[in-house]
This record gives sequence, structure tokens and C-alpha cells, in this order.
Amino acid sequence: MNKNIFIFTIVTLLFLISSCTHDKKMSTSSVTDESEYININPSDAQIVNLSSFVKDIKYWIPDSSIIVGNISKFEIHKERYYIFDNKTQRLCIFDKNGTFVQQIGKLGNGPGEYIRFQDFTVSEDNSLIYILNSSPNEILIYDFNGRFLKNVPIDIMGKELYVYDDYFWIFTNGSDFYTKRKDKDYNLFKLNQEGIIISRHLKYDKRFDSHSPFNAILNNNKYADFHYSINNNLYKLDSLISLSAVIDFGRNNLPYEIITSKNAVEYLNADQFARVANAVTGNECTYLNYVFKNRTYGFIKYKDNPPINYSFLNNDIDDVSFALSMPFDIVNNKILYIKDIDQFFYNNKKEYLQLKNMNDSIVTITKESNPVIAILTMHDKF
Repeated sequence: MNKNIFIFTIVTLLFLISSCTHDKKMSTSSVTDESEYININPSDAQIVNLSSFVKDIKYWIPDSSIIVGNISKFEIHKERYYIFDNKTQRLCIFDKNGTFVQQIGKLGNGPGEYIRFQDFTVSEDNSLIYILNSSPNEILIYDFNGRFLKNVPIDIMGKELYVYDDYFWIFTNGSDFYTKRKDKDYNLFKLNQEGIIISRHLKYDKRFDSHSPFNAILNNNKYADFHYSINNNLYKLDSLISLSAVIDFGRNNLPYEIITSKNAVEYLNADQFARVANAVTGNECTYLNYVFKNRTYGFIKYKDNPPINYSFLNNDIDDVSFALSMPFDIVNNKILYIKDIDQFFYNNKKEYLQLKNMNDSIVTITKESNPVIAILTMHDKF
């Protein structure tokens, strides 16, 4: 009898140890000494002039020889602009002057072709280009000359992709209902080069299904910044996931512990609570859009400068409105925005606009022009 109790006790302890190890592997990360707390008081937001922190604006305009329908993502690597046109499902490369260089892959069922282009990323370390396809679920790999090398089948219907060394990070932006895996209810997965899942992070939370983040992964070459606006946290992705910043709205924080699927919309839209809507981080800069009293606000923290908390961004440099626009990327001291042509001419009766391009010359855009990338250079001190 005593022997049986002893064996039972040992088995139970082994099970508990195994469970703790499993839970640790599945967890996101904990607050570390390197984690930053960013405190924001929405009531302190003010109207801010763009010139108070921006010294120059230039516009990168894609060559009109190829029609770009909608820029949904771009990355800049070695003075080449990689543009994903979601409307035409094309990945196009341009040089720094906007001249078209080549297209990577194409729609189709053949080798190196895709049916549902979800995302792409570029690895300068590997000199490779990666396309995330969801029909079938796979990662397509090309060299810098656009030559198709291979595909990696995966068991995830991913939305966003980042590559670090020999690992793939894939974000699903919601529960992956399209797989039969028991662990489908996670949002972020780490895979090896064979496409096998080796860790899972960020448990899917059905309460905030309608507020899942988009463009959550930002490739900074040596690592990626990842924002998970559901819990107001910012993360860093490399070989691991680590918590880099916690956004704290003080008394305006959402009471997550009492929010349910039934009352989530009520709390998310309540005037007294604030939440992160989108975030771009990198190069010692954090740029947030947050929602408070059913309005969008902005917050910028750059190096050791005083943070800027604004209710409206007034462009006193040129005629283009940035108001409450959310940038797509931050490169060194430059904030990059994607601007569709209709944004330039919204409430503007002009037939054309003149903008300063990358060479400091003046170019003219019309309602028929391609989408534009606005590049705002920040002051070192403000």
C-alpha cells in the first residue's frame, strides 16, 4: 500500500513539473528590467503643430509606368522599396527614386506562385524574400534576384510573417479556425525552417475578436517589434519573444478582469476607458494611436525628448493632412506614412498638388497618380 502511494506521489509530481514547463513555454513573457512603462493621460492631449517635432517632409512616388492599386505594406532594404499591392496581389520592387525594378512571384498555381498573398518580409542577413500564402498555407522563398527557391508548407493560416535566423514568426490575428490542431487558439507561433511549430504565444481572446491588431509585426532587420493592442503591450521578436513596453492609461485603463464576450463592446466604447488602436515602434521611437471617448488620439515618444500627446496633428509645413494618420514604419529618425491619392484630395478642390520628392525637386501628383509614401524627418531634439 505504501509503495503504491509512493509511486502515485512520484507520478503526480512529474505531471505537475511537466505542466509547469508546458505553461512556461506557452506564456508570452514577463515584465523584465528592460521593459518600459509608458504612462499616458488622455485628458492631457493637445493640438500639436507638426513642425514642433518634424523638420522636413519628402514624398516617395512610385513610377507611373506600373499601376499600384493599394500599398498595404512596404519595407525598405538597401535602398530598395518593397511594395505589397493588396489590390493587385503583387509584390513589386522599386529603387529609391521610384523606378520600377521587378515583381516577385505572381498569382497562379505553379512553382513560386500564390493564390492568397497575405504578407511578405525581407531578410537582409539571409538575402532572401519570403511570401506568406494562405492557399495553400505555405511560405514561398525567393532570392534577391527574384528567383524562386522553395516553398515551406505550414499548418497555420497566417496573416503576418517575420523571419529571424532559422525561425519563422507567424501571427494569425485571431483564432486559427482553419486547422485541426488542438492548440489553434493562439495568436503567435514560432516555427523552424521545416515549418514545424516549436512554440505558441498569446492566447486567443474571443472577447476582443473585433479589435485584433493589424500590421502588428514591424521588421527592423535585426529584430521585429510586435504590438498586441488587445492587452496594450509591445513586444520584441528575435529568437524569443520579450515584453518591451507596457502602455498604462492609469485610471482610464480597461478593466480586463471583468470584461466578458457579452459586455466587451460596451466597455470598449465606454467614454472613461482608453485602449491602444495601433502602434509603431523602433529606433528609440514609440508612436501610438489610441482610442478615448470614441475618438482617436496620438502619442509619440522619441529618445529622451518629452513625449507628445495630441488630440490633433496640425501640418504647418506643407498642404498635406496628417491629422490623426497612423504611420506604417519608423526608420532611423524618419516616420513613414502610406498615403492613398484620395487622402491628398479629400475635401480639396485642387486638380493637382506639388510635393517635394526624395531629390528635393518638386513633382506634381493628380487624382490618377499612384499612392505615395510620406517621409517625415524628426528633429533630434524638440
